Amino acid sequence: MNKKLLIIPAIAIGVAISGAALWPTGIAKANGNGNGDMMTQQLAQKLGIDQDKVSGAMDQIHEEKQARMQDEQKTKLQEAVDAGTITSEQKDAILTRQTEQQQKREQERTENQKWLSDNNLDRETLRDLGVGMGGHGRKGMGMGFGQE
Repeated sequence: MNKKLLIIPAIAIGVAISGAALWPTGIAKANGNGNGDMMTQQLAQKLGIDQDKVSGAMDQIHEEKQARMQDEQKTKLQEAVDAGTITSEQKDAILTRQTEQQQKREQERTENQKWLSDNNLDRETLRDLGVGMGGHGRKGMGMGFGQE
């Protein structure tokens, strides 16, 4: 099989894995602007413990899961290099692209949060109006405000 044909799927898989690893951040973080905060608050109440402890535990679990997924991905990429499926340079290019995509998402998230603040809005209000919750099977116009 042509190695060039394998590069695009490898990059796509890598980006998908990094995105999947990062997506739960919005659920886990308790910032007062969305369902994550509500879920954290409800869980804390049901368990009878401080909301900050629940939020901290959820953040820790997310970070551990993200690290595990990144380690697994690096292992799979190295196995592909060892098998001759991709080159070491291609592996590095995939990892670099993932880092760039992660930084881009973080920048967009920061810009969206600033825009919301500047316009005296919050994600929950937009969600209630059916705006900004695009993607992940939710209704909305896909402005990116529903993702954190």
